[in-house]
Amino acid sequence: MPISDLSTSGFEGINDYGTAATDPTAAEPWGAIGVGPVAWTLTADPGIRYYVEHDPSFDVNNDWPQLGNVLPDSTLALLRERQGAANSDDPFQLKNFLGKGGKVIMYHGGSDPLITSFRSVWYYEELASLHGGYSRLQDNVRFFMVPGMGHCGGGVSPNSFDTLQALDNWVTKDVAPDGIIATATNGRTMPLCKFPEEASYSGSGDVNLAANWSCHPSDTRMLRVGTNRVAAGATRATALQYLYDEDTRLGGK
Repeated sequence: MPISDLSTSGFEGINDYGTAATDPTAAEPWGAIGVGPVAWTLTADPGIRYYVEHDPSFDVNNDWPQLGNVLPDSTLALLRERQGAANSDDPFQLKNFLGKGGKVIMYHGGSDPLITSFRSVWYYEELASLHGGYSRLQDNVRFFMVPGMGHCGGGVSPNSFDTLQALDNWVTKDVAPDGIIATATNGRTMPLCKFPEEASYSGSGDVNLAANWSCHPSDTRMLRVGTNRVAAGATRATALQYLYDEDTRLGGK
């Protein structure tokens, strides 16, 4: 998860690795399909059964050819064939589409606990390197990071927004989305700015209203978000201090 103002606390709790399996050798170790840690129920179990093995009854827990943390070469080859870089995460795949004038709107939640938002950042960076930099790429592809949003939605920050209308306006009216207004459940609104911009407060007015925030084409602050703890300026002491502060807030000692 990003170490910055893009990420809010709480979403990391969805990754439960502390609940022991009730029957470790069963096809469904936590008792039934869809029960257990989200890494199992949302990715490993259905991902392997449906997307790799193409067999709804496949026993991932017992029949997946994995020895400890090691996968045989044949298994890796199967993964790459059916889920690998030959699919949508290969930036070269968009070449023909963009060459015909196609438009793409991407977005990712800054607090996504299942798929790091840096995967989308790196993909967009690769696209930019292939298409003449960010300014030229933005003629066809725009990427919007959603601060505080979880996996595809949810969160305390504004995370409800309409990319379909923005895409329609871009394609049919040639009005490219510089900022897409997002709304929170409490009514707060904010503009989502195209990468690598971040929304800037005007300095006056209600901070909860999008009208008092703006996006600036010269802003590149998103490029300074550290993609690892070193680049972000975080050390082990930073993490320990966060845990100490959190424990204090919860009444610990």
